[in-house]
Amino acid sequence: MPAIEADIIYSENQQQAVMGHPPQTDSALTLDSFLQQLLRSEFQSHQTQTIVKLEFKSQSAFDTSLDIVARSVEKTQFPVGLWINADVVRGPGGGASVFDAGAFVELALTRTSEKVVLSLGWTLQLEFIPRRWCSQCTRLCRAGA
Repeated sequence: MPAIEADIIYSENQQQAVMGHPPQTDSALTLDSFLQQLLRSEFQSHQTQTIVKLEFKSQSAFDTSLDIVARSVEKTQFPVGLWINADVVRGPGGGASVFDAGAFVELALTRTSEKVVLSLGWTLQLEFIPRRWCSQCTRLCRAGA
């Protein structure tokens, strides 16, 4: 299944979420503009089974994106949902998460849309995920349900 993955950072200069990956700190392409362009593209006319995954790199980027994400999901038919992702759990060899995992899940479930697919990730330095780390994310998902 094809996928579009987009990283989102927070621009202090623009005071909004923009497209980029750390260590980048700013971009000319805002999240709002990216989603508007995506919705006008052939992606929408083909109604393909394309996953669109927004990967948030900071709490500020996520917090300032909630209304934009909710509006975008209500405006269009994402065939397999609009996925929102963040590394909310410290994983094997990884550093501390910049997110409060419980708050991320709560905000995602209450401030976006039921059409949003929640994708939780780990900070890690390994190429595989041991089973014990999967249980931690499973518990987090169940707590938010």
